[in-house]
Amino acid sequence: MIDFHELTYTYDGRDEPAIRDLDLSVGDNEFILIKGRSGSGKSTLAKLATGFLGPDDGEISGSVSIDGKAVASTPREELVESVGLVQQDPESQMVTLRVADEVAFGPENLGLERGEISRRVTDSLEIVGGGDLFGREIQDLSSGEKQKVAIASVLALRPRNLILDEPTSSLDPGSTMGLGVVLGNLHRQGLTIVVIEHRYRWVIEYIDRAVELDKGRAREVGHIGRLADSAAPFRVQKRHHSRGRKLISVRGLSFSYGRRKALHEVDIEVHGGEILGIIGDNGSGKTTLISTIMGFLRPAEGSVEVKGRPVQATSDIWSDIGLVFQNPTHQLIEATVGDEIEFGPRNFGMPDDDIGEKCRIMMDYFDLTGYALSSPHSLSVGEKRRLNVASVAVYEPDIFLLDEPFIGQDLGNVERIMELIGSRVAGGSACVLVTHDPDLAMAYCDRVAFLEEGEIKADGDPESVFRYLDRAGKDWYLPAGWC
Repeated sequence: MIDFHELTYTYDGRDEPAIRDLDLSVGDNEFILIKGRSGSGKSTLAKLATGFLGPDDGEISGSVSIDGKAVASTPREELVESVGLVQQDPESQMVTLRVADEVAFGPENLGLERGEISRRVTDSLEIVGGGDLFGREIQDLSSGEKQKVAIASVLALRPRNLILDEPTSSLDPGSTMGLGVVLGNLHRQGLTIVVIEHRYRWVIEYIDRAVELDKGRAREVGHIGRLADSAAPFRVQKRHHSRGRKLISVRGLSFSYGRRKALHEVDIEVHGGEILGIIGDNGSGKTTLISTIMGFLRPAEGSVEVKGRPVQATSDIWSDIGLVFQNPTHQLIEATVGDEIEFGPRNFGMPDDDIGEKCRIMMDYFDLTGYALSSPHSLSVGEKRRLNVASVAVYEPDIFLLDEPFIGQDLGNVERIMELIGSRVAGGSACVLVTHDPDLAMAYCDRVAFLEEGEIKADGDPESVFRYLDRAGKDWYLPAGWC
């Protein structure tokens, strides 16, 4: 049981509370969904429930209790057996170098017997469909694979209450559906489960009820059927872009991590005036393809050209490409949000008179104006992601490479990001968009390429690629309402 009573929480340095006069009880063996706009307080609530936030981080009033015990006064070693948290950024909770060690870390610190630890590691990885990850290095995993490991490491502690903060943000559609089945089974076994999500269609059939947060306050959503209607796909009018000059050319590209082949003889072209969506399972090679185009990785075979020039070094093409990394934190390098947005324009020679105005426009567009003097690392995950997009869009590159850019974004922010990208593409830029969302790919992409085990199995207009996936029996990749 999880209980929040008259809870108000304000972060140090902020004027407005993130959580405001909140009363919410989650009963024993209850499964609830918490939804809400970006910045509504969902992640803050999860961290307060698990002891990751407290008086040292801000001002708190009211109480939080787990199974009748006050979180503030319960020793951490007791708390971890009562409640487990899968955080929004799975990499932030990794503490070891190997998958097996990561999943074993919690049980080892509980002082469990070696045989029991081994069983928990194996069982937890199998539960999340990550049995094949057992001997892998953390640094070699995709974001989706890291997300599976993060979930397994919490399950290995066998908590009675489980909180998952956007647990599918980096999972492919098949793994997302599989997670729903896993959580449904755990619920039937007696666990209390709280899922925080923007993409929640996958979990609707399993939940008992839903709660919406709005500016730190909670309200019951009501009938779950109406909730399903609100999870409908994007309602946008797709732009019809005019195809322009070739901006990216990839020929016969192969790359391996040691003996594990990540890409195999990939051929792909991207032209100005088009949005190319890249879809595929976790570990299929999507991020590796982006990294090779950028020159971060040297291909074993094949070639990459950007704007007709062979890519020899990242510095040769950096100003031509706006790259959004898979992890929002990885590209934050400046001391303030304002400096972060100005970094690209200043280093790529934009006139000083233009920098201030263009940066102001970007900050206003992405709701970041009030954070100009704040550290980027003080932002929420969703705010960091919008800062990432703003910091590359501001210098108006010819090519956008967006690697899962929608973590932490509600529907409105997703549409806002894509509206900006669409306007740039209409002006002759190109966009390569790595996504796990088939509804988004159908709504916004001019072309879609499906990667499987490092090979492009289908490449064409969205309808033709989804027909291929339908014939291949990959139902979980089909957009809502596909027939």
